[in-house]
Amino acid sequence: MKNIIKYQYAENLSGKLVHINEVNRNDSIEEKYVCIDCKNELIPRLGNIRTHHFSHKNDFNNCSKETYLHKLGKKIFYETYLQCIDDEIPFFITTSLFNSISYVCKYNGIIKSNECTVNRVNKYDLTQTFKIIELEKNNENYRPDLTLKNNEGEIIFIEIAVTHPCDKEKIESKNKIIELNIKNESDINLILEKNISEENNKIRFYNFDNFNIIVEPNCKDNALYNYLIVLKDGRQYPVKTTKKELCKNIFENINIVSNIIALKPINLRRNYQQRGPLINEIDSKIGSTKYKKYYRTKRRKR
Repeated sequence: MKNIIKYQYAENLSGKLVHINEVNRNDSIEEKYVCIDCKNELIPRLGNIRTHHFSHKNDFNNCSKETYLHKLGKKIFYETYLQCIDDEIPFFITTSLFNSISYVCKYNGIIKSNECTVNRVNKYDLTQTFKIIELEKNNENYRPDLTLKNNEGEIIFIEIAVTHPCDKEKIESKNKIIELNIKNESDINLILEKNISEENNKIRFYNFDNFNIIVEPNCKDNALYNYLIVLKDGRQYPVKTTKKELCKNIFENINIVSNIIALKPINLRRNYQQRGPLINEIDSKIGSTKYKKYYRTKRRKR
């Protein structure tokens, strides 16, 4: 029985994906095309009556439309995303229904402050930070269709679902996943539009409830604050610095820091009776007399 599957896409002998509308009659004579799925030769059909398409040159019954669509979706996404990176063209995701995207300071979490979140958006150009894309590479226990990576070590899985959506185990892994449901060739426009939107019912976002885009610090608070830095070896250092400088230093030495304690400023002009309870409060927090001795020594020098 003759294979009557009609395709809009094929590969040329260089492995480049070609749409039937990119082929003219001269090309059809000089160029050879193969099927994305079975790799058998395809012939461009450029007649005046039927819609232009590729079809298999010979009768071939082992080619699957579902497999073709799956491979097509992966290849289109891969080539489109690489082109966006190379040509500096945005490739957006839009999360306006259930999820949100936040720009946060790279030092976020060291000092808990609302200022650490620069702003919230619902549309973001992935190519700004996710500049690595991999096709079918193993990641721990999973082999996603595509993987996006950034310099912070964060990953996003891209899954092309034709007949089989993401399974429960993969979703519960807490990895960020964007699933594109491709049922026919026209659904490829979901990728070509370069705007993967949560509003589209053919696109699903998993585990994007806390999607933070790491940015350089934008702290405008230049006031000086008192902190006690406690190291893992037990040493303690009182410091007076800005939040930005503190965060930077802690970030660079995070492996040796055990705790950061924000302290109320001590007015050394107050008498000892007024100062005593505050020192006791500090002492009860850190369980040490070192901080008390520091301020008592400072008081005697005055």
